[in-house]
Amino acid sequence: MHNLATLLLFAAIVVVVTALVRHAGDFDLKTAYSDITAEVRGGDGFPVALPGGNVVALQAANETLVLLTDTNLYTYNRSGGQMLDAQHGMANQAMKTAKERILLYDRGGTRVELYSRAAQVCTLSTDFTIHTADVAPNGNFAVVTGASDALARVVVYNKRGSEIFRFSSDKPIISLDLADSRDLMYIGFTDTSNGEFLSSIRKFQLSYNEGDLGRKDFPGELLLSVESLSANSVRAFTDQRVVLLDGDMRETASYIFGDGQLERYCVAPDGRLVLVMGNYEKDKRLSIVTLDRDLTQINRFETDINVMDICADNNYLYLMARDHLHVLGFDGSAIVSTQIGKLQSIETIGSSLYYAAGAELDSIDAKQLGRLEENKSAASDSSSFSQASVSADETSSSAQSNTSGDTSEGSDAAVSESLETVLSSAAAASTEMDASSQAGT
Repeated sequence: MHNLATLLLFAAIVVVVTALVRHAGDFDLKTAYSDITAEVRGGDGFPVALPGGNVVALQAANETLVLLTDTNLYTYNRSGGQMLDAQHGMANQAMKTAKERILLYDRGGTRVELYSRAAQVCTLSTDFTIHTADVAPNGNFAVVTGASDALARVVVYNKRGSEIFRFSSDKPIISLDLADSRDLMYIGFTDTSNGEFLSSIRKFQLSYNEGDLGRKDFPGELLLSVESLSANSVRAFTDQRVVLLDGDMRETASYIFGDGQLERYCVAPDGRLVLVMGNYEKDKRLSIVTLDRDLTQINRFETDINVMDICADNNYLYLMARDHLHVLGFDGSAIVSTQIGKLQSIETIGSSLYYAAGAELDSIDAKQLGRLEENKSAASDSSSFSQASVSADETSSSAQSNTSGDTSEGSDAAVSESLETVLSSAAAASTEMDASSQAGT
């Protein structure tokens, strides 16, 4: 027993040291240690009381939940333990995450702050006001500002805040993205020519200062965003379509929006792209389209839900409406709808949905929703079987009908009870279940 305890202790030490070495490759040992100890401390689970301030954003940084308010930046582990509480003092705060890196910047201001999961890594001030910014998983971050001798300037810094790349532009910069692998950066520009938009994306290598490595033009289109994907490819959104580019900046696929306008989108962990399209204020309906990695349409359905935010795991779509959360299948089938007072923001990590509502930060486990879906299917099968029995025996029609009704009611009651169990903590005020409705709110 003593030897076993010794081996367990040794194994724990090896795990901690290995984690420290891995993190130290990205940041210093002090930062790595603070991240690991904050994670090991655990927590008391969700819900947790929301700190003061108005919620600005809720995002995931790998397995860490990041909450940005108008006063502070907070991070939480999967057990609900708070790992970071940093007051930022920014007037127009914005945030980007990349794996375990968090970049906070003051849009229209001059301050930039880089964080790990539990500590501030570096902070700096720019000479000109900030337009946008991005961060890479290795801690490099890029900041777009104004300039005295150019319309826009991009400066890339390493994780210690030292400048490693600079580029000046005579065209407005709409978006930029640091690639997850290699030292690549993609910058999106928008200009006008003869009264029409002329957008472009240019590819840069941070170790090469002699110009871009490739370019793709989008005549007549307004570029909205650009983001690098794995395998040296790029995805771009314009006002007319979503486009895939390869490493040589050649177009490989696109999906045209048609008559609908893009309202918002999200990406499932398996790479499926979910688009919310339309104009709810005008039509009181929206289209939700799911595309695969190659931008081939998989599903499309209409909804009368006024979608204010959307996120997805590999099994479900989570639609936030005013004070309501709707859980749907990718084909549009309704799983659960529940009322959650003062619902502000939603985010998925793994199979869990996290949401900020009222004075609480809470979570729902999608595995429970899977069991609920099985119960609903079983209830439906039971009801169908009873109905078939009625048709098969005319002489006992009345008795069979009563039995069918009892079975159906009992099954519905079981499903209703499961709904209450799964989402009892989901309602900050009152909880209302409706597993078959997509009524807009």
